[in-house]
Amino acid sequence: MKTKNIRQFPQFDYIPKDKWDKLTKQEFKDLMSYKGVYSHLDKNLKELERCKKRITELKVKIEEGYEKLIDRTPTIDYLRDSYNLSVTVFVNKTFKSVKKKKTYKYYSVCIQKRNTPKRSCNLGESRKIRDFLYDYFKDSDNSIKMLNKKGWLKFLKDEVKWGEPFDIIFERNYELKGNLTDEKFSLQDLFPK
Repeated sequence: MKTKNIRQFPQFDYIPKDKWDKLTKQEFKDLMSYKGVYSHLDKNLKELERCKKRITELKVKIEEGYEKLIDRTPTIDYLRDSYNLSVTVFVNKTFKSVKKKKTYKYYSVCIQKRNTPKRSCNLGESRKIRDFLYDYFKDSDNSIKMLNKKGWLKFLKDEVKWGEPFDIIFERNYELKGNLTDEKFSLQDLFPK
């Protein structure tokens, strides 16, 4: 029997209940087993319908929640302007020395706040930055281990994004309420002794 037919006409429905006493024990047992499975199936189908209804109700509540957030966004936008600070390290300039047959990379830190022009500050040439970091963290075994593991550039990027240098940049820029300071940051500014 096809699934569609079972859904519309369960197998036990075509036997009138007053005729059930004429069934053999095995037939009755099989019929009750079938009826039990069908009962569980029917219960699950009803539960599924309740869940679909609940999902529809939750979707409406979620949409209402988003609308409320959108309505309240203007009241906190100024906080995003003050707190949303992005700091990255990038290669500013590459210089090839034909005489020495070496390439020199100069790195900068870029500071940007929402709705303001970005500011960049030159940090220096890659070897000088690396040497500075190793010298600065020489007393911290953990930092030296991370420098060796990540490499100086990845370490510097992480520090500038999440460490003390970020806090220094943030503190100097926060008081300006949405503007960026014209102050230039050097490695010594970002990693004070």
